[in-house]
Amino acid sequence: MNWFCKKYSACQQCKVHFEPAQPHERHPELCPEHRKPVVELEDRILRVMAWAKANWEKLEPQALEEDRKMHAAMQASFSQMANNMAGAGLGNAGAAAGNPFAR
Repeated sequence: MNWFCKKYSACQQCKVHFEPAQPHERHPELCPEHRKPVVELEDRILRVMAWAKANWEKLEPQALEEDRKMHAAMQASFSQMANNMAGAGLGNAGAAAGNPFAR
């Protein structure tokens, strides 16, 4: 008899004791109730990634368009922030004129 063999495991989410998972199972730190949704989500992600890898030519135009939109939105946000700072006198010259500690 092996005295050092674990008889149970504790789930990381609910702290309930359960029989140890088999060594080949994914997420052995979770009880079967919490393990099932995590494994199902990972399987869905892997299926989508496999499809995207096989069909990247179909997805490339959409990815480029989303990248262009995100870049344009960031540029608009930065330019609006710069305009607001300049209008409020928070530019370099305005900050030095209003700051009594500036030299």
